[in-house]
Amino acid sequence: MINSLQAYRFFFVLLILFSHFHWQGTPLSLIGGEYGVSFFFILSGFVLSVSQGQKVKEGTFNLRQFVTKQLVKFYPLHILILLIYVILDIRDQLGENIIKALLNVFMLQSWVLDNTYNFAYNGVTWFLSDIMFFYLLFPWLYRSIMLSGRKQLAIGCTLVGILLMTIVAATPEVYVNTILYTFPPVRSINFAIGILICRFYKSDFTQSVISRVNNNDRHLTIALELSAIAIIVTTFVLYRFCPPRIGCMVFFLLPVSALIYISAITDNSKGLLTRLLHNRQVQTLGTITMEIFMIHMLIIRIFIILRNNHIFTCGLTASVIILLVTTIAAAYTIKKFYADKIYSIYKNRIVYHEQNN
Repeated sequence: MINSLQAYRFFFVLLILFSHFHWQGTPLSLIGGEYGVSFFFILSGFVLSVSQGQKVKEGTFNLRQFVTKQLVKFYPLHILILLIYVILDIRDQLGENIIKALLNVFMLQSWVLDNTYNFAYNGVTWFLSDIMFFYLLFPWLYRSIMLSGRKQLAIGCTLVGILLMTIVAATPEVYVNTILYTFPPVRSINFAIGILICRFYKSDFTQSVISRVNNNDRHLTIALELSAIAIIVTTFVLYRFCPPRIGCMVFFLLPVSALIYISAITDNSKGLLTRLLHNRQVQTLGTITMEIFMIHMLIIRIFIILRNNHIFTCGLTASVIILLVTTIAAAYTIKKFYADKIYSIYKNRIVYHEQNN
């Protein structure tokens, strides 16, 4: 496990949360959703390559088993929250749409070029629709990127880059969100970049840099950590100047890739930033990011219901603190007593099946 990246997971899920929490019509973070989603998509490709790539290379990677394992981790929570949303919609007389509900159940909502379908019910779960597509592509993408020659890889990257910029330029304004932000084939480029980072990470050059960092090269470590901070700050500053068709994905490809690469390189260093990211409490928060991601929209909706009915009236600062504490506490509880329990049952059944066959 690369602990620095585990900590960044919490930071970026908070950006997503803040982008969805509106105060007087304005989201707390204008950059969060796009920045966070790009980070998690690219990170998924990188982490999956680091952890499962060797199995793909050796031909021992079991795609069906892997996908089932991932589904067990989040699908029960996805269905539970979807049911709560359906109940709330009936309560608020927002109407029912069986097609949207079924698309959510089968995690196919991001394949429809219509945001009312993409963001129906628990609006963030289009992410699951995309990530499941990426998982299915993973063995092929890994072999294509990691096992190809440099010239072949360079040609492939150039062609994909040209294709992406063509899609960005040609997409009608009305479809910017549905095609450039949520559509799985387009967003799979993020996932593929994560695999490409893994290739650089495993190169002889990177391993030599890691060796220097691990041997307490203070100047190099400080330079790398300052670069990571500069990347985050610069991305925030420059984002406001981006047109929507660039800012929804393309703008983040380079800074997010660089941040993940630098964080992986410095993970075993003794730098100040690394020590902060390795803090035990921060690491614990990093383990509940999926639960925070899955439940925060529901908590915000309940929060708004209470506020509209004058049951809960607080200023901005108090509201943000209560929202954060409530979301983190709920996420931790759900992970410990629901998600982890279901996953434990699944693991025990696998062990039982293996022992009796």
